[in-house]
Amino acid sequence: MRTFLLVVCLLAAAAPSVSAQSNITLAWEPSPVAEVVVAGYMLSWGTEPGQMTTTMDVGIGTEWTVSGLEAYRKYYFTVRAYDSKRNFSAPANIVSNNGVIIQSSQATVDDRPGLFWHNGTTGELLTWHLAGDTVVDTRPISIPSVDTSWKVAGTGDLNGDGFSDMLFRHADGWLAMWCLQNNQVICTDYLSINRMADENWRIAGVGDTNGDRHADILWQHTDGWLAVWLMRGTTVLSTQFLSIPRMPDPRWRIAAVGDLNNDGRADLVWQSTDGWLATWLLQGTTVTLTQYFSINRMTDPLWQIVAAGSIGASSPPAVVWRHSSTGSVALWQMKGATVLSTIRPKPDRVADLEWTIVGGR
Repeated sequence: MRTFLLVVCLLAAAAPSVSAQSNITLAWEPSPVAEVVVAGYMLSWGTEPGQMTTTMDVGIGTEWTVSGLEAYRKYYFTVRAYDSKRNFSAPANIVSNNGVIIQSSQATVDDRPGLFWHNGTTGELLTWHLAGDTVVDTRPISIPSVDTSWKVAGTGDLNGDGFSDMLFRHADGWLAMWCLQNNQVICTDYLSINRMADENWRIAGVGDTNGDRHADILWQHTDGWLAVWLMRGTTVLSTQFLSIPRMPDPRWRIAAVGDLNNDGRADLVWQSTDGWLATWLLQGTTVTLTQYFSINRMTDPLWQIVAAGSIGASSPPAVVWRHSSTGSVALWQMKGATVLSTIRPKPDRVADLEWTIVGGR
């Protein structure tokens, strides 16, 4: 039997509710080989591209919904055609859901993204929209992917229009910004200081440190030096060290930047390599208070802080955690350094670890 030429395209990959298992709908083009009459298609899937553990005869149609899958796990799919004598074609190209798409029937409070996700392998960009602790849906950024040489360095309202923007840093040190309105990219531009060639300086986070409604860029050097770039959109107004200009203990790293005490100014969230947790409250470049969290240590080193600040329209500030092995997500709702509650969002994980949380609203 001649090999069919099949092209499979994933139409949708969505969980109908956050408490149910997921349904994934697949569609493919019929074989273009005119002299072969297709009698049906055999659909196969699994959680590894080379291990299709389940196979189903789906008949003559060119669309099928697979149900009962484990919600929020990444799956791989392929399809083969067969004729009346059960001669099979070679498998079609393998496609996958991306392991982060979620839909529910609950309405969003507003259209502002709660958390931003970046896939470091594919460059894809997606957002979670939350209502309380429930992830209502996932939406793509209008420019849905970026060259993988560019990494999302943080999110924050750099241009003061009330919407979070995305800050990018290239592998060669170039710095650029995407202006967003919700999920729509309305402009892209380099920063006025368009490159930081010294890789020893890393962007620790983005947040409005001085209360002028324009997010600023926080930097931490491998030697512990701490600096802020005060911003107006893409324009760097000034570059300054913090009033405590250096963290001499290399075990401490700025894990996130966000307003924890609702004073309109971003604060620093610190996590040490041995699990200690602290915050520095800021007014501009001045550190006004240094304090351990009320839960002052995370003993499991696989839990890492990935974002801080507001992630919902009516929720208190939160510290966002991600487990580096399971992909689980957790939220600590905060009032300054006090942990008010520890909760798991619904859903509480993205199993595909290529997806990372790169910022909040």
